[in-house]
Amino acid sequence: MLLFQSKIQEPIFVETVKEVSNRLSINPNWLMLVMYFESGLRPSAVNSSTGATGLIQFMPATAAGLGTSTAALKNMSATAQLYYVERYLKPFAGKLNSFTDLYFAVFFPAALGINRTGILKTQSLKASTIARQNPVFDTNKNGEIKKNEIIVFFNAYIKKIVPTEYQSKFKSKPMKHLGTIQAALLVIVAVIAVLLAVRQYN
Repeated sequence: MLLFQSKIQEPIFVETVKEVSNRLSINPNWLMLVMYFESGLRPSAVNSSTGATGLIQFMPATAAGLGTSTAALKNMSATAQLYYVERYLKPFAGKLNSFTDLYFAVFFPAALGINRTGILKTQSLKASTIARQNPVFDTNKNGEIKKNEIIVFFNAYIKKIVPTEYQSKFKSKPMKHLGTIQAALLVIVAVIAVLLAVRQYN
């Protein structure tokens, strides 16, 4: 049984979430919580300020880029809307190693490429604007949101809202492969160790 699945009354929704999550290489409970946080699992949910609509709050421009519209999304069933959820997340498949990675992919993809102390902003979107539109994440109320503020927020949110038996589902996935930089560093360390050993015996 998935987290919050009782809130959706469509018989095939849960199985579709599992199938989508498998193709995206993520835990289906992560996707359920993202959708719950963003929309309460309501496919017709609309943010009156931004026009964001649906399970993961598609922005109008995002919906258009996926070949649909927020008006069309609003009238879809939750199961039907999962098709667009998967289309949106497909470029991130295999790259999401934690619940917060998944959330950043939905909320602010640029955050995936910055460190934990990085501030959420883009060339066209000021940090102050993002903070004003998302006050829940500006935890110290300084007019900007750092990536770590969102991570800390969700650590507390998960402990509060997610039943105990599901808590373990929200641990980060172990990395399958070392990144290029990490692998190169290991090679360098190994070479240095060999050189030191050779020098010691000469």
